This record gives sequence, C-alpha cells and structure tokens, in this order.
Amino acid sequence: MRTGKEYLDSIDKMKFSIYIDGGKLDNALEHPAVRAAANAVAATFDFAHDPEIQDKIITKSHFSGEPIPLFQHVPQSVDDLVAKVSITRYCNRRLGMCSFRCVQNSFAPILFITHKIDSEKGTKYHHNFTEWIKYLQKNDFLACPAITDPKGNRKIPAHQQPDPDMYLRVVEKRKDGIVLRGAKLHQTGAVFSHEKLVLPSTTHRKGDEAYAVACAVPGNAKGIIHISVRQSQDDRRREGVEIDLGNIKYGVHECVAVFDDVFVPWERVFLCGEVEYVDEVVGLFGASHRPTTGGCKSGWADVLTAAVQLMAEYNGLDKVAHVKDKIADMIAITET
Repeated sequence: MRTGKEYLDSIDKMKFSIYIDGGKLDNALEHPAVRAAANAVAATFDFAHDPEIQDKIITKSHFSGEPIPLFQHVPQSVDDLVAKVSITRYCNRRLGMCSFRCVQNSFAPILFITHKIDSEKGTKYHHNFTEWIKYLQKNDFLACPAITDPKGNRKIPAHQQPDPDMYLRVVEKRKDGIVLRGAKLHQTGAVFSHEKLVLPSTTHRKGDEAYAVACAVPGNAKGIIHISVRQSQDDRRREGVEIDLGNIKYGVHECVAVFDDVFVPWERVFLCGEVEYVDEVVGLFGASHRPTTGGCKSGWADVLTAAVQLMAEYNGLDKVAHVKDKIADMIAITET
C-alpha cells in the first residue's frame, strides 16, 4: 500500500488539464490550494501505516485476499459498513475536513445493478465493474465520483433541454467504446485522483437513453478539462500565511470537469442506454452513501465541539450552565 508521499508522487506525474486563477496549470499540485487538499488525501494513505489505527484501516480484499485499505473494500457484512463509518469519522476528525475517500459507497450498489442488468440483458457490465475495482485495489488508486450534472431546467427531462449538454451524455457509440460530452459539477478531488467514476445524478426516463451512462475514466483522460471553483481560503493559501485559513494544514478543492468528447473503452463501461435501471442506481447509491456521510459529518462535528469547549475554557466560561448545555447538545446531536 502507498504512503502519502508515494501517492503525491504518483499524482505529480499525471498531467491534468486544469484552469485556475484565470490561467492554465500543467501541474495541479503546484497550486497551494490544490496541494492543501491533496495533502489531506495523502494523510489518509499514511494512516494505513500508522500503528495507532492500522488494524482498523486495513482489511483483506474479498477478490484477491490481499491487504487493502478499507476505502477500497466491497462491504461483505454489517460490521464492514460500521467499520467504514467509524474510519471515516476518525479520518475527518484527524484532518478537520473531508478525506475524499467515499467512492467505495458506490461499489455494492453498482455491483448489484450491473449483475441485474447482465442477467436480464446479456451485457458484461458486472464483469467490467468487478475488474475495475480489482484494478483500484491492486494499484492502491484513489477514485473520484463524478456525479452531479449542471441539469439546466429541472422541470424538463434531459433530452428536452435547450442545451443537450446539461447532462453528461453519450454522443457516439463505436465498436471499441463510447464518446462522452457534457460536464460534472462539484468535483472534489478531481485533479488529484487517479480515476473518475462517472454515474448518473438523477432519474432518467424513456427518451433519455443517451444520458443513462456509468463508466470509469482515468483522472487525466484526454478531453477532460478541469475548471477550478474558488474557495474562500485560496488567496491566503497563495500568500503563504496561516491567518484566516481555519485549517492551516489541509484544504478543499472543487472544480467543474468538462468532458469534451472523451473516449471510454467498452471494458470500462458499466451502463449505457439502459434507462430503466437509472432510478435504482441513483436510489441505491444515495442509500449507501448516507451512512458514510454520517461518519464524515460526525468527524467534523467532533473538531467543532472541541474548539467550542476550548474557547469556553479560554474565556473562563466552561463551568457556566447554559454554555455546558449547548456543548452537551452538540455532543448529543453528533452521536445521533
């Protein structure tokens, strides 16, 4: 398994097309705001080598039997799901922010759906998705979910939008693969992830077949253009100061990922045109994602609660009844 440095070195070798602060960058990690976010991911790789948490973050792949981080594991039991929530809370408490390691939430739902489609349609999506997960595990790769579409007018379906690119779509089917055009928004981790997992963001109906697509692409695939979205702390990061950052070690980076006719081989396609299954894909992924979100936000809340307690102590108010009550409420809400 990679160390944090090995992860950063691997990303450093990838050439992402990214525009930030009005210009193009050849190396995303050169920008301090991007680097701060990537450093948070690097820390999660280092956690796998930390004796304090190592036994809770490492498990065995049910495919290969080899040790892998829990972030890449396909849950096999309720205990596995609880462990994922627990380790997510731990990571976010240590980082004080997002750990960018939630793509695993898609594994079980997509494995289920692809198996169902294959059994009913004679496709090979389940095999494709299984092999992709094995690929991630073998190489200890980080994957970024690419889900949210621009959407446009929410009252009308994708195929009736005045601009057909309001939802990511298949514009061409070839013998060797498909071609994607459109965009995905709110991409956290997109320019420091080895892979992107493309999934639909909403239910599609008959007529939207071109928009019913799920697949995996390399993070730096030809034709993907990343347009950075400004974060509140970006200026301070560039200035190299610690004031006003909130989190001086780690940061958040978000971008729009534009797919300008991106080619995807068939072996990396997990859904293409089977519009009748999209509702189930979206619903099951959402249900699978919620528990980890609970662990994520609880980790943040732990840090906030501790900060409030410390401020109360600094101000000599930690014994005041109504202050204690509010801190107790924060703890109770976090635990429930």
